[in-house]
Amino acid sequence: NYRYNGGGDYVNYLNAHGCDFTPNDPARIIYSTQFNMLNGEDEGQARTLLTRYIEKNSPITPEITSTWKLVDGTTPKSDDIVILYTNDVHTYIDNAAGKGLRYSDVAGYRNELERDYNNVLLVDAGDHVQGTAYGGMDEGATIVKLMEAAGYDLATLTARELRNIIIDIRRSKLPEPSEVGSAGSFFMNPVVPRPQFEALQQHYPDMPHYDAPGGVKIPAGWMIEQCGWKGRTVGRVGVYDKQALVLINAGGATGREVYNLAQTIADDVQAKFGIEITPEANFVE
Repeated sequence: NYRYNGGGDYVNYLNAHGCDFTPNDPARIIYSTQFNMLNGEDEGQARTLLTRYIEKNSPITPEITSTWKLVDGTTPKSDDIVILYTNDVHTYIDNAAGKGLRYSDVAGYRNELERDYNNVLLVDAGDHVQGTAYGGMDEGATIVKLMEAAGYDLATLTARELRNIIIDIRRSKLPEPSEVGSAGSFFMNPVVPRPQFEALQQHYPDMPHYDAPGGVKIPAGWMIEQCGWKGRTVGRVGVYDKQALVLINAGGATGREVYNLAQTIADDVQAKFGIEITPEANFVE
């Protein structure tokens, strides 16, 4: 037998589906407290005995979870789409048991829904990282790991998070304006006719490219790098060592020096690839 909070509806449900339990039968009690059951102190023995009995004596296929909810596995799941979402959490999810909502609770609720629905999405609508030092101490990395462990399918970026991502990308490609002068991306990516691209591809099979209206777009930065200009300096001007599209003023250079370097680079690209690259930056006399 099995006692769950004194028998009650749980045992009545089992008996209604073909079992023959006597609630609170002292001669056949496997377990007596919900606490021990939930904490797994029986090492699965009570769960195994109960599952085998139900399978043998009733037409239902049981699925008994850590929350000890009995599910009829023969009932088809719904194809409805269920979206479970959190928002404005601001890192206020306590990971200590007994202190409110935890990511494990969110994951458990999703697991419960997935027993009845084929399509369950767990999403966060924003503001999950900022709020406390707990989220800021590692720029939200710990929060993201917790959300991944909980099974989140996606999370919406806040304006602050999007701004930080853009800044990080910019810093990985462009020099800091306060340290090195530049005009950002200096050349436009040219679009060439497809036959010309296919001819070049015979010589450069790894050449990056993108389909574009009117032909194929080839990254100017890649061609400049192939010409040996990435990280190279000429006097007080040069090409940035992290992004070949960026021309830099190493200190005290004039506009004429930058223009001359740009022209030299364009000439080299023309000679090597037969492609004209044009400046994206505007020149002011």
